[in-house]
Amino acid sequence: MMTPTNNNPKKLLEVTQLQKQYTNNGATNVIFDGLDLTVYENEFVAILGHSGSGKSTLLRMIAGLESVSGGSIVLEDKEIKKPGKERMMIFQNYALLPWLTVFENIKLAVDEVMPHMSEQQKQDHVSEHIAMVHLEAAANKKPSELSGGMKQRVGIARALAVQPLLLLMDEPLGALDPFTRAKLQDQILELYYKRHQTIILVTHDVEEALLMADRIIILKAEEVASIGKVIEVPFEHPRDRVKLREHPEFNELKNQTLKLMEAYFEQMQVGS
Repeated sequence: MMTPTNNNPKKLLEVTQLQKQYTNNGATNVIFDGLDLTVYENEFVAILGHSGSGKSTLLRMIAGLESVSGGSIVLEDKEIKKPGKERMMIFQNYALLPWLTVFENIKLAVDEVMPHMSEQQKQDHVSEHIAMVHLEAAANKKPSELSGGMKQRVGIARALAVQPLLLLMDEPLGALDPFTRAKLQDQILELYYKRHQTIILVTHDVEEALLMADRIIILKAEEVASIGKVIEVPFEHPRDRVKLREHPEFNELKNQTLKLMEAYFEQMQVGS
């Protein structure tokens, strides 16, 4: 994979002096005040932080779902001002249309962003992405007939089917049971290797971040949210979760990260 540790990595996303504030009843709440972040092509970045540290707000601004108060977010030399097909976001709540089947939910997105395709090409493209997440047997089922893990796989297939430059994931596995979560983690990594997809994942789970990401951005919040630490994950891809858990460096890095997040949480409590 192309990561910042490789020679001459290409910058895909640049966040420069980012500012975000809300005004409510005359009072101004500042979230970010000068945040800088670069994400490289084919990189898997995880964003960690406690509730209130600005993780989801940052992701939503990158998606174009939240306005920027100052500074800039640039993707491939184009400033982000609104949502676009080059960025797809996967939410925790699945966001599937309940009256459509798995196939129809994915095809709706393909129809919207790939009007140049013939009808047969679209159908083949949708079927390919359903197979990619191993949901062939559920293609004609509606969301009410699916488990939580299956619904999330539909969301992943729908996002990848429009071939985005950047895949944004906001706690997509947070509501799943541990077994299903582990299976989907492995599947997302498999797609990451196969598609060379640039991914930004927001998560609360330190182990998930260490298992999946090339780099971890830890946000902290005192008066404003900022980057507290950047961790270069030293483990080569592909990764085996069982072997990683037995690796002394993995457990040491996990404990160090947990202690750092605990310290940031205490600082946030003092400042609140």
